[in-house]
Amino acid sequence: MPVPTYKEENATYPRYYPNQRLTVYAPDWYHRGNLQHRHTSEIISSKSMYASISQNTSKYFTPLMLNTIHDLKRNGILGRIDLVTIIPKSKGRGYSPALEAVGGDVATYLKAPYERILISQITSEQKGCDSAEKRYNNVKNSISLVRPLKYTEKEILILDDVKVTGMTILETEKIMRKAGANRILPVCLAIQRNLDYFNKKEALKWKS
Repeated sequence: MPVPTYKEENATYPRYYPNQRLTVYAPDWYHRGNLQHRHTSEIISSKSMYASISQNTSKYFTPLMLNTIHDLKRNGILGRIDLVTIIPKSKGRGYSPALEAVGGDVATYLKAPYERILISQITSEQKGCDSAEKRYNNVKNSISLVRPLKYTEKEILILDDVKVTGMTILETEKIMRKAGANRILPVCLAIQRNLDYFNKKEALKWKS
């Protein structure tokens, strides 16, 4: 089997989300503070308050995301998808134009409908919480659906910008399963990594 090009990391917090465990996939890592890393600089651009800048970054992300989706299908991780949607920005900030553009392209590739059906009540200040407990207290009950899921919407692909703790994704899965979804597959533009930790892990891998 060909080596996958995507990165992956589990999202699991048994204390707060018992019986929930999701694997999150992304084309590459996000190294906070390291602007020399191309993927990181593009992630920052995608968060720009200027829609034209944010949307232009989709030209960088779309090919990478489609390649990730292709690999997930080839490896049997991704099957039929009934709906593609995206996680919104913090409360009152709408949706990322870059993520929207990528979402539409991914949905077209998968021949699945694309729709923004999620609303977030998380504020930007809350997103920077410094502990798991604080993060959970701010994330719980913060995600809602703008409409009920259709009975045909069982397999749902959720796109987000960066997986940090993974709690937003777990909260989203909880809401969608209550609404009738059978499976949630989360794919992000990037997975956050501490650069020093990442470099040590890579060094150990090559030594072994």
